[in-house]
Amino acid sequence: MTERSQSWFDPDAIDPLVKPLVPLFTQLTGDRLEGLRAALGQSDFEGMRRLAHTVKGSAASYGFAPIATAAAALEKALIAGADAPALSKHLDELSGMQLTLKAAVEADPIAFQGMH
Repeated sequence: MTERSQSWFDPDAIDPLVKPLVPLFTQLTGDRLEGLRAALGQSDFEGMRRLAHTVKGSAASYGFAPIATAAAALEKALIAGADAPALSKHLDELSGMQLTLKAAVEADPIAFQGMH
């Protein structure tokens, strides 16, 4: 996990209306990252581009700009024809961010249940 993926997240900065949706976002993003890795293994770069675009859009909708930016960088790398090791680095960054969110939800599930 990179330092960026460890330091970008502040649970207190999440919009209270969005907080109850973070567990679902975390789960869906994890599923999409698995799909991205599978697509990379199959050299399905168009499938990867579509999934990266989806992650970018959903992260932006939730207000997770660093995840959206990292997904946009992956999408751009795919469009530019980056090689598998470069794409894997992008996926590692996104995975680190998703794991940061997942750990926050698991550490304090009550904080992500809704308005308090």
